[in-house]
Amino acid sequence: PSPITLLGSLPTSETQGWQSLLFSPNPATGSGHPGLSNPADYLFLDLFWMPVAEPYPISEEFSTAGKINLNYKIMPFSYINRKTGLHALLKSTWLTALDNSLARNYKSHDKVKGMASSQTRYTIDATETINRFDSDVFNSGNIFRSASQICSMWLVPQGSNAGNVESFWSGKLLTSDTAREQPYDHLYSRVTTKSNTFTVHWRVQALRKVPSGPAATWDESKDRMASELRGATMIERYIDPNATNIPDYATDTTAEPLGKFYKWRVLSETFFQP
Repeated sequence: PSPITLLGSLPTSETQGWQSLLFSPNPATGSGHPGLSNPADYLFLDLFWMPVAEPYPISEEFSTAGKINLNYKIMPFSYINRKTGLHALLKSTWLTALDNSLARNYKSHDKVKGMASSQTRYTIDATETINRFDSDVFNSGNIFRSASQICSMWLVPQGSNAGNVESFWSGKLLTSDTAREQPYDHLYSRVTTKSNTFTVHWRVQALRKVPSGPAATWDESKDRMASELRGATMIERYIDPNATNIPDYATDTTAEPLGKFYKWRVLSETFFQP
């Protein structure tokens, strides 16, 4: 089970009953949900690491290979948008929502009534959803800092837009907390904010200068390119699971950040030789 399932509800005190944690921005109780207070409930998810079965049978610790980066903008080159993967991820996710008009018969066994005659599942409008990501995160100069932040983002169903998605849910109050959170359960294990695998496209030239020219100056009319090679290399940043020098961050508050312990390895290399 995913962390969202494991953390479905927790007792908060001896005098207070079980209460659902909030793993979506659209609680049925509106602004009165206790999970809306700081710190956000979805931060519990940062205590878990979700393994990935694809493209490898078993993921290594801290590996994000196969996951989609929520930070589709490359800073500081904000004009570059890597949205294709996020579109594919949202395309395979559905929303469940029960309209308020079904209050009298949504549990009816009569197939003429109830859910059989009403829409209860909705596809996600990926374009409008990403527009909402832009307005809530990137347009204010921020980035996604944790994969669990997906639980604070509005998912826009087909037929709605980024500006009125809140009103969509105000008319779907019959929807259970589990149904509201299910899309985020589907997305959380498939997204990341820190890519570890990169493809570097390179072009290398061996240059030859004429002996009579100055060594620090290139003369296009006299100096020549001796050879050229182009290709692409896939590299991966990783943590060695057998490393003994990684500190215990639960007890050592002054330790160097984990980023200091990453290593690099080459996964594949190809050459362009037409």
